[in-house]
Amino acid sequence: MNIKQLTRTSLAGLTLCLVSSAFGRPADAQTIVGATTSPEITVRPGFAIRGVVAKVDVKKGDPVKIGDPLMALDVSEEIATLQFYKARADTTRNVREAEENLRLKEIELKRTQEMASKGGANQFELQTAEAERNVAAIRVEQATFEGLVNQAQADSQAARVARMQITSPIDGIVRNVLYRAGENVDESRPTLEIVDLDPLKIDVKTVDTSIVLKLRVGQVLQVRYKSDERWRDAKIDFIDPQAESTAGTLTFRLEMPNPELQRAGLDVEVKLPESAPVSAAAN
Repeated sequence: MNIKQLTRTSLAGLTLCLVSSAFGRPADAQTIVGATTSPEITVRPGFAIRGVVAKVDVKKGDPVKIGDPLMALDVSEEIATLQFYKARADTTRNVREAEENLRLKEIELKRTQEMASKGGANQFELQTAEAERNVAAIRVEQATFEGLVNQAQADSQAARVARMQITSPIDGIVRNVLYRAGENVDESRPTLEIVDLDPLKIDVKTVDTSIVLKLRVGQVLQVRYKSDERWRDAKIDFIDPQAESTAGTLTFRLEMPNPELQRAGLDVEVKLPESAPVSAAAN
């Protein structure tokens, strides 16, 4: 090989090294793309009715389970109304009184019928006894119906009282508390923010459409935090049905177990299958 050929070979090798350095990896390395973790679920519960906050049961950073109390409104007036409706709903005495009156009217009707059969009661007396028995039967039905109506009112008020307390809809961590005791809140505003960190979601947005089309939901890829050398398994759980035509990319999402409850919002690296080029947007 002459000096001229040697020089060309050296320059080609140097160019390859420079290109590899510009992309931050050797030319034959597996493709790695950057992404950021996010919570599995973020919820912002609020009250269904307006009122004054009476109690806040949690603070930022608290772990919560489904059903744990979070915040409650002042229910003193609503509880008093509920007790009133419950008292009206207890119509046991009214129904019993109406039933006893019906039994008395049936006895009187039977006696009047016997007297009429022997000529001891006229037609008017018989019809009067029958009418009084019918009215007594209607009063039993009315007392029963009133009890059902009053019970429905009590149930409705109990549901209103229940809506004045918020419980956690998920297992997670309280990220933010937006109201304190004594503050007014209405039904249009969230009161807290809770995040579920296990598993974490990772949206990967900078990969060539042609490469993502070769991936499949359920496929496991390798992920690591930029501050950690350990690779972790993460499963593809969603591939966007619509590509970004201008960028030539297609987003897919990974689900990564997070039993140690690592914080969300941290940068990670995702190892793609071999020969998976990254779009220009990633560089």
